[in-house]
Amino acid sequence: MELKDVIEKRSSIRMFTDEKIPIEDIKEVIRRAGLAPSINNSQPWKFIAITNKDIIDKMGKIVQEKVLDYFPHENKEEKNVCSGKST
Repeated sequence: MELKDVIEKRSSIRMFTDEKIPIEDIKEVIRRAGLAPSINNSQPWKFIAITNKDIIDKMGKIVQEKVLDYFPHENKEEKNVCSGKST
């Protein structure tokens, strides 16, 4: 597949199933990620595969809170002020 095809056909997944991913698949993805190039072939990364649903949920909530801290939802009034419109 050409790069342009990959870019044009990509999609963002926002909903996931509860289907378990086989540990062999997780190990293979990590193995392939480790093959990515790095400066001087130093391969400085470490990978952690978290499969515990409770931990994943807790991490998701923390990430969501931090994203909202950095990018708060704009309310209508703020949007109008930023665009130069009066309310």
